[in-house]
Amino acid sequence: MVKSIMLMVLLVFSPIAFSAAQNVPVVDVSNLQGHIKTNNDYHYIKDASQQLTLEDVLAQHNWLASTGKIHNRGMDKDVSWMRFVLQNRSGLEKKLIIAYVDPAVSRIDFHSRLKNSSQAFELQSFLYAAPAELREVSFHRPAFHLSLAPNSEKEVVIRIMPGNQFPMHSFTAFDIWSEREFYRHSDKELTFLTILFSTELFMAFITLLLYFVSKEKLFLFYSAFALAAFFMFVSASGILPYWLSHSSYQLWMVVLKINICQITAILFIRFFLETAKNMPITDKLLLTVIAIDVVGVVLNVLGYPYFSRVIIDYTAIGYFLLIPIGIYSYFKKVPNSLLFMFSWIIFLIGMVLASMRLRGYIADTPISLWMIYVGGFIEIFLLLTILVLRIRHMQKARIEAETLYRTNLEHTADVLNQKVKEQTKLLEQAKNKAEKEARIDILTGLTNRRAFIEQANQSIARSKRNMAKKLYLFMIDVDHFKQVNDNFGHAAGDAVLSEVSKILSNEVREIDLVSRIGGEEFALMLECSDTEEADELANRLRTLVNQQAVSYEGQPIRISISVGYAYWRDNLSLDQLMSLADTALYQAKNNGRNCVVAANQEIDDLLLD
Repeated sequence: MVKSIMLMVLLVFSPIAFSAAQNVPVVDVSNLQGHIKTNNDYHYIKDASQQLTLEDVLAQHNWLASTGKIHNRGMDKDVSWMRFVLQNRSGLEKKLIIAYVDPAVSRIDFHSRLKNSSQAFELQSFLYAAPAELREVSFHRPAFHLSLAPNSEKEVVIRIMPGNQFPMHSFTAFDIWSEREFYRHSDKELTFLTILFSTELFMAFITLLLYFVSKEKLFLFYSAFALAAFFMFVSASGILPYWLSHSSYQLWMVVLKINICQITAILFIRFFLETAKNMPITDKLLLTVIAIDVVGVVLNVLGYPYFSRVIIDYTAIGYFLLIPIGIYSYFKKVPNSLLFMFSWIIFLIGMVLASMRLRGYIADTPISLWMIYVGGFIEIFLLLTILVLRIRHMQKARIEAETLYRTNLEHTADVLNQKVKEQTKLLEQAKNKAEKEARIDILTGLTNRRAFIEQANQSIARSKRNMAKKLYLFMIDVDHFKQVNDNFGHAAGDAVLSEVSKILSNEVREIDLVSRIGGEEFALMLECSDTEEADELANRLRTLVNQQAVSYEGQPIRISISVGYAYWRDNLSLDQLMSLADTALYQAKNNGRNCVVAANQEIDDLLLD
């Protein structure tokens, strides 16, 4: 009875949610070559009870439409449900991989079936605690297979369970890959992570070996920290559970490794910055933090990972205090303390980005995802460099002045060489950027007029050698574009131009030439069998633009285009061909706009002659 009343209230007061449930977003993968994100093309429900079944959510009308760029539903135990439709309008079967954006999730149930089918949903499941060899797709993050027959649609409903032992982050975001590109990308990603983590492990063992040789405790503490960081990163990234393909792995183990990494990091920092000698009060505070982290380790092992997770969150705030501690150590003449502080800042940046991403404060981007791993690697590498410098500093007191001079001279030469390489690299990057910007229209991403003229002349040259098909030039103009700018503003005008460019790009082949040649004017050069085919394409483009309303600040902007086109003959230059197409475009404008006009080439050719 209570459920019925709540459902009626939702139906009355939530028309947006009701509409969203009836119109499931469609993700078109017809032209998918690499990968796309779900972005806002899905609806979702949050299940605080963790009890809703697939039948329950399909019967509900309170699905919410996703908005904005952040798709993290927060740090809690709520189950999230996603729903969308995958559409394949092409004549080829599409084999896809649907991959979750984060490795840490307790369970994901991936349901799929043909749209409007009465058949049962096909179920694929990912369990973090299950051995990696049982995963649907061999990958360090949750991923699922899906095949789309030609001209078909599949409904997808996904249940995301972040975990019930302690609050975890929960994303409603997936990457949709073509199967071939997924495996190519995953090979690169796994290779990158393997090299990254293996280097960290190598540095840990090298410094352990240096400890046995030199008996310097600094190397021992650093080795412990680097080893703990290695296990923390391989666990948090999902690599360690992936490597342990025949064993189960639990989310609390990740929390345990973070605890241990915090302990070893503070031990190393105390010894490196000599806090017991220079800052006794601060040293006692660091010892207190270590004791709290030890309590967290014990609680985790005893089966209370929630409290351990809370300890990690609050003690991590103290990491920021290490910056003023590093500055103070510098004034106390602690060697390499500023370089230490710099290395720690790099890691803090990665940690802050990762924390804000997991808590839903910033969008899920490659930078927010990978910065903590790259930053951690840079920090460990720099700390190792610091240790080497510390040893060199100790050795300089026992060598002669001539050796010291040569060492400094070689070091200066290395620095100058590196600066020369860096400046050369910057100049090369600036040159490449300038060349690209000279040919690309920044707003639409299409080639500009300069690049169009170059490539169009190349197309004409090819047509002179092979005249099996006719080469057509379309001149396209957005109708009443000035009114859009006057009524809605230039930002709305930019949105209109971007939308038109997307439609034109999506409807032609990759070998065809699409350019924005100025203002609201576009040019399209391609081969067609005859004028009938060209006229059909031009009208299809016009119709698609006509049907597409550009949404700007919540209000739709209706637009249309006028098209004039002409085909190339072997006696025409590019300027003459553009003049013919422009004349046809002018005629389309005179005919009332929103129409297609072909150049009368017999008459126009005489005029050109």
